[in-house]
Amino acid sequence: MRFRNLFDAIVMGAIATSTSCRVSSIREDGFQLLRCPSKRVLLEGLRPAVPVDGIELRAVDPRTGASTLLETVGRPCASAQDVDACRKALSETKLPPNRWRIGTTDCAMTGCMNVLVVSRGDVRTVIDGRGALVEFLGPIDTPEEAVLLAQTYDYQIGCATDGNSGVRASADGGFDVLATIDQGCGHVERHLVHFARDGGRLTFVDGEVRSRATSDCSMGRRPAGLARVPDVRFGDPVGAWLASAARLEAASVMAFHVLERELTLHAAPPALVRAAARAAEDEVRHARVTRRLALRFGSRPARARVAKRSPRALREIAIENAIEGCVRETFGALVATWQSRAAADVEIAQAMRRIAVDETRHASLGWRVARWANPMLDPDERSAVARAKRDAIDELRAEIDRDPPEAVVALAGVPCARDARRMFDALHAEVWEP
Repeated sequence: MRFRNLFDAIVMGAIATSTSCRVSSIREDGFQLLRCPSKRVLLEGLRPAVPVDGIELRAVDPRTGASTLLETVGRPCASAQDVDACRKALSETKLPPNRWRIGTTDCAMTGCMNVLVVSRGDVRTVIDGRGALVEFLGPIDTPEEAVLLAQTYDYQIGCATDGNSGVRASADGGFDVLATIDQGCGHVERHLVHFARDGGRLTFVDGEVRSRATSDCSMGRRPAGLARVPDVRFGDPVGAWLASAARLEAASVMAFHVLERELTLHAAPPALVRAAARAAEDEVRHARVTRRLALRFGSRPARARVAKRSPRALREIAIENAIEGCVRETFGALVATWQSRAAADVEIAQAMRRIAVDETRHASLGWRVARWANPMLDPDERSAVARAKRDAIDELRAEIDRDPPEAVVALAGVPCARDARRMFDALHAEVWEP
């Protein structure tokens, strides 16, 4: 109960003094906001150097070589001498492991890449690299071609609501593209880049440091051995944030199951074991809710993969609990409380109200585990736990100094750096410092 009242007080105080968080140094004059089509990429806007019958966008799993047809434009095999034979051969085209991805696809987060398969008459061509794409397109003479080329550089091209993306024609006949490079919970930059009409050469024009929401790195308890996977690279930034949150909520299910087993092995009080089991059940619900919201915003969460491990000594359990429970989960619960009041999207706000209550209880569990484990550690082990907690606090302080995209702040209610730092300082004074 103490945490619940404390979080409410901190959030209400921060909201009362909050001001606009918008910070931007790049001039956005003349940029066309990108629409959010039902199609994954804007293939309809491509003008190949040599006309073709049809273009297919396929996802390729590099582990198996299997491909999935995602999108088609034109009429593949329309001018072939034997249309049926051409279509059969097209479906059986061998696709090499490729080196680039295009657009927003369901599997862009789980390892598969995308290729274009082009048909003209009886000839089939696989475009699996940037050089082949430039040769295929010829002059970069449409906004869609510039956007497609930017995506091969791992630029995130959002839709009209994200405030970070756009495309405009330039005086030399090429195009300027405004987009972000997103590395997950860490460093994010927004770049203004130029693509020349001839050859599609990329030129960096300007850039600024931004950030996707950092609270997705602190929401929930992360298990040891959690595999790192590429985050959502393209599409709506709110969907990307929700997809990342859903993956970490799913990982938290496994983290609490592990905690439950390890507490049992170390003869912890039954109340702590039951609380860990209940927390795992809560996280199942959180993962389901955030996944549904991510899909609503056009993003599909990646699967949370956790390596198996042997039962650990109490020292290792206590160190992980200090980092994940006493620091990151405690701050994550505070951020969830803020979001439940600040999110402009009604459905997200409703979801965060329930999540905030559960995460506050999980934060309390972390501190209860710490109080139980600490007396059973020797002085050197207690010092190691204290150092780990201090390091985690310092790492979190650095993370929250970066601003999320404006759409994530507005719709999902994630605090900007200034508001997050205000809440961090209050939490440090009331909980961590004592």
